[in-house]
Amino acid sequence: MPSPPGQSVEAFRMRRPLRSGGMRAPAAAILGEGPVAAETARRLRAARPGRLVMPFDAQGPVDVLVVCDPRPAVIADAALWAARVCPFTVIVIAARGGLELCARALRASGLAPGLIMSTGAMPRALSEAATLARSLDVCVSQVCVCAIGGDSVADTRVLDRYTAVAGIPATQMTPQPASRPPAREASDADLGRSAAALAIAVLQDRRQVFCCGAWVEGAFGLPGGYVSVPVRVGARGAEEPIPLRLTLDERAVLQRSLRD
Repeated sequence: MPSPPGQSVEAFRMRRPLRSGGMRAPAAAILGEGPVAAETARRLRAARPGRLVMPFDAQGPVDVLVVCDPRPAVIADAALWAARVCPFTVIVIAARGGLELCARALRASGLAPGLIMSTGAMPRALSEAATLARSLDVCVSQVCVCAIGGDSVADTRVLDRYTAVAGIPATQMTPQPASRPPAREASDADLGRSAAALAIAVLQDRRQVFCCGAWVEGAFGLPGGYVSVPVRVGARGAEEPIPLRLTLDERAVLQRSLRD
């Protein structure tokens, strides 16, 4: 992913140097109000991955900006602010319809596509992981669920063959994955939890793999656009997607969910 114009992303990894010779802690800000913003803030304060700017201060630099307002005008304004004032900022959109909002933010700002991402299929993946953990009586942190597609339950697909528990394929531990309860739409708590996990991965440069909404071009035969696939997330935002072997039907799910 190319670096933002006039800025070196490497200069803002982990602890960021100041002109005075000191170091500033990485900073996150939340734009918006309501249950999603409150849940995101609660989890960031608990994890303490860096400084949390509340309310959002448009004058100072931040490393990740979580936008919890679904209004397209707000999304466009946030992206324009980043492009003009703080072009190394990673924008995380925590709202329903996030893939389309990512595309709007990209068109409005001209930022590097990887600096804009959404929670995408993460809420469903986290919900499925919790359900599987309960059924197997294991810690949810050991469960990894792979989901691709769009934002809503109807647009996403859970890939059972890539779902594992402590590295063991889930299909070997539960012989009837189709017996899982019907999937539900993401709640505000799911969106907040997903947004906080993305923000922490950026602030700490974890290069952690999430099934979030990210820019994909060339992989899986996609021409370029936002879709939910497993990608590495770190200080540079969403990096290249994890290569998966998909069936024709699964590729069709991605094509239907693509937002460019």
